[in-house]
Amino acid sequence: MQLRFVDYCPLYFTELREQPVPSHREGKFVLLRNAATRYAVFSPRQLSTYHANIVERFLWGQGIPG
Repeated sequence: MQLRFVDYCPLYFTELREQPVPSHREGKFVLLRNAATRYAVFSPRQLSTYHANIVERFLWGQGIPG
């Protein structure tokens, strides 16, 4: 089974806040899987208040309605 890491730090820091991604970050993560792949999805705490926000953003990015 393949493992993929998804990090929403570049989205939050460079695109939304227009600053470089810091070397030390705080946030939350979720682990998701389907039949072929496991995903470790990380998001800065300022971008995702709840773990469900991370799942929602990931599913939307994958084109999966949820």
